[in-house]
Amino acid sequence: MAERQPKLNGQITNSAVIAVTGAGASAPLGLRTTYSFRELIEHEDWFLDGRPSFYATLSSLDATDNIDVERVLDFMHECLEHYEALCRDPEFDSFFSAPGNPAEKFRERREKVLDMMVAHYANVDAVRASQIYGAFFDMLRTTYSVRTLPIFTLNYDIAVEKAVETLPKTKLVDGVDTRLHEATWNPGVFQSYRAPTGKSGRLAVVLFKLHGSVSWVQREGSQAIIRLPGVPRRTPNLRHVLQHPSAKYKELGQEPYATGYRYLARCLRTAKVVLVVGCSFRDEELITELKNGLAENPKLQICAVNRSKETIENARSRGIPIQTGLAADFGSKSCIQLVEILLRHYQKTGEPWPEQFIDQRALTFQ
Repeated sequence: MAERQPKLNGQITNSAVIAVTGAGASAPLGLRTTYSFRELIEHEDWFLDGRPSFYATLSSLDATDNIDVERVLDFMHECLEHYEALCRDPEFDSFFSAPGNPAEKFRERREKVLDMMVAHYANVDAVRASQIYGAFFDMLRTTYSVRTLPIFTLNYDIAVEKAVETLPKTKLVDGVDTRLHEATWNPGVFQSYRAPTGKSGRLAVVLFKLHGSVSWVQREGSQAIIRLPGVPRRTPNLRHVLQHPSAKYKELGQEPYATGYRYLARCLRTAKVVLVVGCSFRDEELITELKNGLAENPKLQICAVNRSKETIENARSRGIPIQTGLAADFGSKSCIQLVEILLRHYQKTGEPWPEQFIDQRALTFQ
């Protein structure tokens, strides 16, 4: 008999507005996107190890030349899976030939890339994070009277968590039960959630980390997911709980990922507006959920904010009908801050900016 899935909390799934955030939302904090992270690792001596043929080989396999850290890690994984066969291939022989144990050295390079990612995305400036998210949360809380804001993030970083720590009248619900001896992730936290009352003027940010977190770890021999910020990767007896960057479909049917995707699917079927902030629209699972949600909720309004017009147009070409797309460079403003500016402009005028928007339609939250 199939295991019965816990019931979803209607106080979360009935939210009129939800947000989906990608790497672009955290970039103003100095956190790199998948493309710029590749630029970071390619300058490490240990990565190329005197073998520039690595990128030449990878480029020959990627006609689009869109090589980011996801493609790099996928390529390294595939090379290790077929290492013995590749060593017998004349085209790859010079790439893999090395004294000692080249396979082990190659595997260690991949591990170091993952080490760097965990360390990089764990380093978040709390003050800057609250500056970026504060006006956005206050706008929804005060002007639009939003009391529950589900945020579905593809990011590993702890930007939202750090932002909420210092913001007044804003609390975080991220599935972590802090009442226990160790702060432990538990889907029951979402089930027991109760929204703030309208008169309270408070906002609850309900955060679902779709790909895991740099602050989630499991102890050896335990299934419990505990929150331990700042723990280096490959710490003895600890394993980080996150999906490694990959352009391929990810295994998301198990916890802690399954709960987030179940809530995302249900929210998309009932929401009025989804704000997609700083996303590349290359994540296959997200594309699938958006399409499924639109099929059951054709009135769903998708607002995408990204600094690249091409990114928004690419999403449309993949069958995502973005009604309102803002692709503008406002200097030091982050994508999250652009959303706040967008909502404030709507509130004052009821109209979008003709020169900045790809589309002219205004959003309806009611």
